[in-house]
Order: sequence, then structure tokens, then C-alpha cells
Amino acid sequence: MVKKGKGRELNPADAFRKTQRAKEIARNKKERSLQRDAYSKRDDPESLKEQLKEVIAAEQAGKSNPTLRLKKKALQSAYEQAIKRQMEEKACIKLAPGEASLAASETMHRPEDSVYYHPTLNPLGLPPPGKAQR
Repeated sequence: MVKKGKGRELNPADAFRKTQRAKEIARNKKERSLQRDAYSKRDDPESLKEQLKEVIAAEQAGKSNPTLRLKKKALQSAYEQAIKRQMEEKACIKLAPGEASLAASETMHRPEDSVYYHPTLNPLGLPPPGKAQR
């Protein structure tokens, strides 16, 4: 038995699970902070690309650790979204001003994404009368 504090004892298996859970929580916290940092820079794909190159270079130099892998994963997903967003903006600019709003609304709303979508009963995914679109 492992002493916990104030004379209480903790089963060794429970103590091991508790330390593993603490490590998992710390890893998740680190991953979320890296994702927030990367997504805050989505408007500038060039800076994301530079940071991603630095991380890849460090990884190839042999400095591979879990934090570096998490950072690489977050930067890659943010970079992909930034490129996708940039492509959508270019497509909207190429269209005429009246068509741009129509194209933007079509890309934002797909019937399959609606909570109210049903293939035969409600193929457009429109909400019932008096309900708001979710």
C-alpha cells in the first residue's frame, strides 16, 4: 500500500491509474493550447507553413518528442483549414457580386447537415414552421 497523506493508504493499482490520468490530463491540456494557438493564426497560412517547416526540420534532426508531435498535428490541421478557407474566398471573389452571396450560402448550408434532414420526408433539411435552423 502506498501512503497518500494524513495516514490514508492507496492501492498500488489505484496509485498507478491516478498518475496515468494526471499525465493524460496534462497532455490534453497541452494539445488544446497548441490547437488554440494554431487556429488563432488561420488567417495567415504563410506563417503556419513556416512554423510547420521548423517543426518538421526539428523532427528530422532527431528531436522527436510528444509535444513536438502534438504541435505538428495542430499546425497541419490549421494549415489545411487556412488553405481551404483561402480557396473558398478566391472562388467567391471570382463570382459576380450577386452570385457571391448565393455561393457562400450554398457552401455554408448543406441539407444533409441539418438536424431536420430526412432523405424522403425533408430532403431540403428545412426546419418546421416556427422553429429556427440549428
